[in-house]
Amino acid sequence: MEATPDYLYSQGTPERIKEYLNGHDISIVISLRNPIDRIISWFNYSKQIGFISQKMTFDEFIDISVKGENKNLPFIVLEQGKYTKYIQKYFSLFNQIKIIIFEELINEKESTILDLLNYLQIDTSILGSNDFNKLNESRSTSFGIIHRIYANTFRISKDFAVNFGFQNNTILKNMNTFVKSLLDSNAVSAKKQKNKLFEKKKLTNKQLNILVDFYQHDVIQLQTKVNVLKYWVEFR
Repeated sequence: MEATPDYLYSQGTPERIKEYLNGHDISIVISLRNPIDRIISWFNYSKQIGFISQKMTFDEFIDISVKGENKNLPFIVLEQGKYTKYIQKYFSLFNQIKIIIFEELINEKESTILDLLNYLQIDTSILGSNDFNKLNESRSTSFGIIHRIYANTFRISKDFAVNFGFQNNTILKNMNTFVKSLLDSNAVSAKKQKNKLFEKKKLTNKQLNILVDFYQHDVIQLQTKVNVLKYWVEFR
């Protein structure tokens, strides 16, 4: 089993997967989140890891993203919320594809996961008493650049450990745990400074209308493949 959000957007990835598997059966699962919630989450994350300035407002971020002139990573994510053009390539190459709506997973966890396990032909008893705790949640930080440096360092150290057989090295594990604790302290400090996350409920009518207009056509197309409007109420 392999998973990453980038497989949906990376040019040529569906073709490479097809070529690599060389005719073998594959079951593909695509999880889609309300694009408005997704871009708000990305905005917060970009601040958290120092992709954009802590002083940048959501208005400024959306204005730059909608214009499409800045092709740097933080500002191309808005466009990636138009999912249809990305999933169409997968449907043209593969037969077994299941789309899961993120909000359905959040609101109907057990039934959605059971349905997914059945689709993948995995024994549902593995669930046990799992309480499905939330992981990797965005947080406010005082120094986003520190988080970005840590993330890159952690990735490099992880690759080094795997390539050279140090996965169970105590020193590397302790070092990562220590640095992570410093970042957690940084996040707490930021909250004390009232460096709050931007939330959907803070959207102005103007901001919401801009985002709905940007995604509306794509959501209508997507509705022909999966019932996104059940949860994505802004687009009804």
